[in-house]
Formats: sequence, structure tokens, C-alpha cells
Amino acid sequence: IATAIALIGSGLLLFGVVKADSTALLVICVIVLGVGLGGMTPLGAPLNREYFGTKHFGAIYGLGGVFFTLGSVATPPLVGLFYDRTGGYGDTWLLLGGLALAGALVMFAMPRPDLSKSAV
Repeated sequence: IATAIALIGSGLLLFGVVKADSTALLVICVIVLGVGLGGMTPLGAPLNREYFGTKHFGAIYGLGGVFFTLGSVATPPLVGLFYDRTGGYGDTWLLLGGLALAGALVMFAMPRPDLSKSAV
């Protein structure tokens, strides 16, 4: 999952530096970002199970969904506000890419769960 987050961050950073007439680089950005986003989707539930077990899986997974939804709802207006203030998206992609890469570092640093003591 850390690799998927790093790919998302890398794709966003690439969007921050791509020029409008650079179709090849834009295609690379879309592929990198798409692979990262596609990699995140199937890994969320197994990651939750490994770290928290299955006893309260629904509550924990649902609570995580609340934060995902809040981010999904808040980000577009915030990106629009940045665009209105700066006249472009470049800095916004760099900021979001940097935040995603910071998240990837946190995930890389997470200790592996002890599956022998997993709460079932």
C-alpha cells in the first residue's frame, strides 16, 4: 500500500511539472497515478484486517471510509480555491503529491503487524 501511495504522489508531482503540450509526459502521469489509485482499492480491507483483526472490522473500516469521504468532498473545492488564487494547478499538484509521498513514508515506516496475535 505504501508503494501505491508513492505512485499516487509521483503521479501528482508529475502533473505539477507537465506542460500542456507534452502529451507523452501527460500519458505517463495518468498511467502512474492510475496504477497507484488502482493499487489502493483492493488493499484497504486486507490492511485493516492485518492491523486490527476481524472482531470490529466493520466499525474500523467504516470509520476509515468517513475520513476518505471527507477528503474526497473537501479536496475539489480546495483545489478550485488554489486555482483561483494562483491562476494554475501546478502548485496544487505539487502540494498534494508531496503530502501523498509523506503518507507513503509513514506507511513504509509502519511496523508490520504481528499476525500471530491478530484479534479474530
